[in-house]
Amino acid sequence: MLDQLLQNINKLKYFIIINAIIYFFVLIICIYGSCTLNITESYSDNQPSYTELLLNNSSVFLLLLFGNLIFGIGGSLLLLINGLYHGISMGVYIGDNNLYSLLIKILPYGFLEICSLLTAASVGQYIFFLYWKGFNKEKSIGNKIRIKKLIIGSYSNLVFGLFLLILSSLIEYLVYNRG
Repeated sequence: MLDQLLQNINKLKYFIIINAIIYFFVLIICIYGSCTLNITESYSDNQPSYTELLLNNSSVFLLLLFGNLIFGIGGSLLLLINGLYHGISMGVYIGDNNLYSLLIKILPYGFLEICSLLTAASVGQYIFFLYWKGFNKEKSIGNKIRIKKLIIGSYSNLVFGLFLLILSSLIEYLVYNRG
């Protein structure tokens, strides 16, 4: 199972790299911009429940996965928006000289959440690419079956992404409800 997961991740590597570049480029620009513009945020005591966090993260995950039905770029556009939001949020913490809160409250779950979101967008693009490039235009039954197997094989990556999502939501809940 782990060997198959690693093989599937290898097939997704270019999609993951492109999506990561998009996400982190926007993230860094927004961190810099929100620090430069001195954007501040009022910190809320409203602590979300685990169910709220999981539903929010799951909806973003599904939007990234199925957003690729829009010519294969919908997931990248959603990652761009997500990077914008996360970048501004992180920039606010940095601009408020609140690095401790950034390190303690965001980074423990943020890394897992970002990996989960990159997985969803990349699998969605991979499936769109296989369907658009191969299955839709392929005439031979043998190649269609091969492409279907590749698509079905990519679902193990989705299970891995969902596992990361559930784990990041749990860590986020525990971090915010700790004090």
